[in-house]
Formats: sequence, C-alpha cells, structure tokens
Amino acid sequence: MANFLSKLFSSKLLAGSDNVLGVDIGSSAVKIVQIKKNGGDLILENYGSLALGPYAELAVGQATSLTKGQVVGALGDLLRETKINAAETVLAIPMKSTMFAVIEMPELKRKQLEEVIPMEARKYIPVPIEEVALDSWVIPQDEEVSGKGRKKVNVLIAAIHKETLGRHQDIEAELGLSGGAFEIEIFSTIRAVARKDSPTALIVDIGATTTKVALVKEGEIRNTQLINHGAEDATTMISKSFGLDFAEAEAAKRGLDNAHDANASKISHVVDLSFSPIFSNIERVLSDYQRKYNITIEQVILSGGGVSSAKVQAMAKSMLRRDVIVGDPFAKMQTPDVLSATLKEIGPEFAVAAGAALSAFD
Repeated sequence: MANFLSKLFSSKLLAGSDNVLGVDIGSSAVKIVQIKKNGGDLILENYGSLALGPYAELAVGQATSLTKGQVVGALGDLLRETKINAAETVLAIPMKSTMFAVIEMPELKRKQLEEVIPMEARKYIPVPIEEVALDSWVIPQDEEVSGKGRKKVNVLIAAIHKETLGRHQDIEAELGLSGGAFEIEIFSTIRAVARKDSPTALIVDIGATTTKVALVKEGEIRNTQLINHGAEDATTMISKSFGLDFAEAEAAKRGLDNAHDANASKISHVVDLSFSPIFSNIERVLSDYQRKYNITIEQVILSGGGVSSAKVQAMAKSMLRRDVIVGDPFAKMQTPDVLSATLKEIGPEFAVAAGAALSAFD
C-alpha cells in the first residue's frame, strides 16, 4: 500500500519506528490505535475511544466542533486513560478540512509535473494557493489503457489550509507527541481495509456527519468524494419523531438489531428514511465512477462508526446491489484471541486510527 501524498504528510522521524500511535480526531469522538512492530509482525498494543460531546456540554455520541484547547484536553484524557506509550504519532486530518481534485495532465517526468501542478491546481482549489499546503499523487495507469502512445495521466491533488495543518501540529506539540506525521483520513481508511489483491471496490466510510467515498483498484485510490450526510441524521430524526433526547435516540438506534418492542419497527422506518439519501448518493457516485472509468465496481467495503449495525449493512446490500463487506482494520495485525469478537464488532470505527498507524510501516 502506497504512502499517499507522503511528500507533504509524512515525517522522516518515523523512519525505523517500531511503536506508532494513530490518532483520529472525529466530529463525535477521538480514537487511537497503537501498533508495535516485532520483527516482521505488526501487533496491536493498545486502542481506545472517547466521546467529544461532553467536552462541549453535549450528549455522548453527539457531533461537535471543539476548540483546539478542548481537543487537547480530550485527547490528553484518552492518552492518560489508556496509558499509551508509543514513540511516534500519525494524526489523521478530516476530509472535510481538505480539498481534492483529479486532473488530467500531460505525461511528463515527475520533476516537470511538480512544476506544472501548482499552476494547474489554481483552477480547481477555490482559495489562494498560497494559503494551502499542496501535494499530488499520480494515479497508476491501467495496463489496458496505458499502452504505447498514451499522452495523458490522471493526477490526484489534495490541498489543506495551512491554518488546519498548523492546528494539528499545535495539538501534537501541546500533548508532547512526536513524529510530526499527518495523513488525510480517507487514505488511512483505504490502507486499513483495502488489499492489493482485492477486486475493484468502493470504500464507504460513514461517520457522524459526513460520508467518505473512494474508488480503489488493486489497493490504490483512483478518486474520492465527500457526502455531507452521516449517521447522526438518523439519531436526530429519531429524537424529533419520538420526543427523545439525543442520548435516548442514539441508544434506540443502536439497539435496533436486538429490539422487539412496539416502537422498533417505527424506529427502523425512521432509520430507513435517514440512510436512504446517503445510500442514494453513494449509488450515484458508484454509477458515475463506473461510467467515467469504464469499469465494473464489484465490491463495496463499509467502514466508519455509522455502519456498525446489521440494519445499516443490510440497507447497503439492498440499495447498492453489490458484494458488500464490513472492513476489518485489525485483520492486518496480530491481536489477542480474547478480544477477537470485540475487535470485529468495533473495527469499522477504528479504521482511520488503525490506518494512520499502519502508514508508518509501509
């Protein structure tokens, strides 16, 4: 698996590290995964999650936008609670804080491309180029279309506001974390749940407020898109429909798989109404990608805390009409047998943190 956009977001300090912490600062929770390398084996050393809602006087599980100081406080609490002792850290940067574009470029040498890309990026990045940190990645050419005479290549460009990058650097510094490495969350997810020998797949990461979608072929990204809807939509609708507070609505949603009371079918219907637009958007993206790249997307890999219920997984299979599997980021490392069932259940919500930590060992 490639280190996507490594020129901008990796750090030489990580070279040779054998104990790395991946950090995912989401909208509703912060998650961490610590991985240790022992010889040729990767071992899960530690993991943990902490809801961010209470730090803004909101409910557990509720999305919020915290100040830098509040994030430092929450992450610091989680590090103390889990007694993390990793030597180096990789922080994932939320996709909603980035800008992406796939552009067609002349087939030039890498040095020439690097000179041309900033000029081309100005056409696609809606802010002054001086205000962002910019990197690019040449998308691998498919053998069937990369034959003699090909004159163009597709380049994925990513831009992050320097202010956002500085905020994450400050968080790391205030907590005394070392490494200075960063990665955009969708690349971490891909690393955690996709495989080089997997069929052409659509990675779908449903978070609290957004859904990230990425087209992946042979383990490499081809395109990506952000959908501004997430699992919290269902909780909010349940809350309004049944007069429940957020915590009660979230519990009702999460308990659907085992619920048999009179309200279960009504709540299930509300979840259908909430998730249908999400999967309709995903189906639209899937169809667009198939048409644009003249490919068949054979598989959908689900990830993120929003896909943990059997109800949502069944909806994905029904609406997307593909082979749908749930990503398991812990499958790429050794884990204690006693935790197998637990890690299988919670795996989707730890994909970003796990993938960030795994980036240090590529």
